[in-house]
Amino acid sequence: MACKLQHYISQHLQRGFTDGEGAKAPVWVYRADGKNFKTGTAGYGASNYFYSDLPQHPEDETVDQKVTQFEAIIHPWLTELREAEIGSFVDGERAGTLVTHLSVRTAFVRDSFGGAATEMFDAMGEMVGSGQLTTMLGIGTDKATELIMDAAREQVEKMIATTELRDMPQPVQDMVRALAQQMALKMASGGMNAQINDEGREFAKAFEDIPSKIKPTMRDRIGKILSTQPAPPKHVERLAELDWALEPPDDDAGAILPDCVAVAREASGRVSAYMGTDYKQMVSVALPVSSDRVLIGRETGAPSFTNAEFASASHTAFIASRSTDELKELIPSIGSSPAVHLGDEQSGLIADMRSGRLYGA
Repeated sequence: MACKLQHYISQHLQRGFTDGEGAKAPVWVYRADGKNFKTGTAGYGASNYFYSDLPQHPEDETVDQKVTQFEAIIHPWLTELREAEIGSFVDGERAGTLVTHLSVRTAFVRDSFGGAATEMFDAMGEMVGSGQLTTMLGIGTDKATELIMDAAREQVEKMIATTELRDMPQPVQDMVRALAQQMALKMASGGMNAQINDEGREFAKAFEDIPSKIKPTMRDRIGKILSTQPAPPKHVERLAELDWALEPPDDDAGAILPDCVAVAREASGRVSAYMGTDYKQMVSVALPVSSDRVLIGRETGAPSFTNAEFASASHTAFIASRSTDELKELIPSIGSSPAVHLGDEQSGLIADMRSGRLYGA
């Protein structure tokens, strides 16, 4: 039966981190805003119409129903992992399927991408609205138009290649390309030169609507993926290359579950949400399956993961089976590992736009 409240963090996964026994046992939530409280798994990690609206016809299946059907297959795998001996080796394809599906379905994927896109469009809107960009470029000339269009294509491809967008499905990447080209074309139009300030402010309003469209678009795209490929094969194949085993948590407080669900370590040592990892640099991946064990896939010699790393890779929160001072101390670090890299103060798309480097100034 289709329901409006749809879980983006599996209840079955959450139940490995409950304070007590039984299906209704609560979890402890630690949020980036400093709040720490106990709540039931039925309401946590869920949102109304997260994947799709209710069906117009009773016989139609929603994305949520298809996700539920798939999880009827993988939830028994989680149960087996919680009952297996710590140190047991795990089939790579099964581990990859669990990690991929549980990661793709999260709010983390949709919100982290939406946040990065919002930041980019806000910066562009600010520059255009202030007249800074139009004055700097001398908009309206053929040379400026050519520079803007070429630079836009180059930068958007760089962004797709170097951020978590590289792991997004082709339709999402194409959406970003189309938006960038559309904005570049408007920037290059000579009509702005006549009244830079007034027309710049009007153009800036166009940017205000873009972020509001990101999340609905992402919902549709991710919903389509989950409906047809609940565990995208490319991810499963890459993860199956690692050696997987059940390991005890690295912390006495027990393992925590980040809202991104699974985290990964790159060769550089950087730990982030699995969905934001550079595949070529990935050396290990961790999926906490309960407070007393973590499913870890690694290349030879890759280290284990700590709760501090789980917390920093979280987007807005993590859950645990208890409330302790040690875990409360991790709250300030939530989200400290960027989900989407758009560049720092010296480099990257937004910095280049603000400084004029993007256009050769």
